[in-house]
Amino acid sequence: MVNKTHDELSQPGRTEDAAVSCLLTEASCWDQVPEFSIDHCYSSINQEILTSITTLKEAGNPVDPVTVSEDLSNRGKLTEIGGVPYIIELMEAAPQIAHFEYYAQLVIDRRKRAEMIKKLEEARDALKNGEDLDSILSDLDFSSETTSKSQFEWKTAAELHASEYQL
Repeated sequence: MVNKTHDELSQPGRTEDAAVSCLLTEASCWDQVPEFSIDHCYSSINQEILTSITTLKEAGNPVDPVTVSEDLSNRGKLTEIGGVPYIIELMEAAPQIAHFEYYAQLVIDRRKRAEMIKKLEEARDALKNGEDLDSILSDLDFSSETTSKSQFEWKTAAELHASEYQL
């Protein structure tokens, strides 16, 4: 098991860039993972690009490197993100668009893990400071929506076989 701190998990990485690059190339990819949002990204550059993609898409305008660059320029953000050279660099490093769903899920998972680590670190500090245990446990509230653990259900081979033939 890899030990990652909250700070290490919150560093923007290639997976985040890959997801944004896919959307820059084909904005309709977002329909595959509608829960993916700007808030899942740590990189302010990626957040700005996603803001442009969202703005263009919601206005019914085409989304491509040219229109995104224009929107960024109109908002005074193009230079801030590294200009057209960064957009080109992002496009040249574009991964397989067919893998967007995988990239987006990794980004979402990374954000959730970082949030969980932060909550646990805060709970540890609160325990050390002698705060009320019930309050600390209430603040942790790791629901199945947060942890995505409820997605998985272990079944025996007989249960799997039986469930395949149920009408």
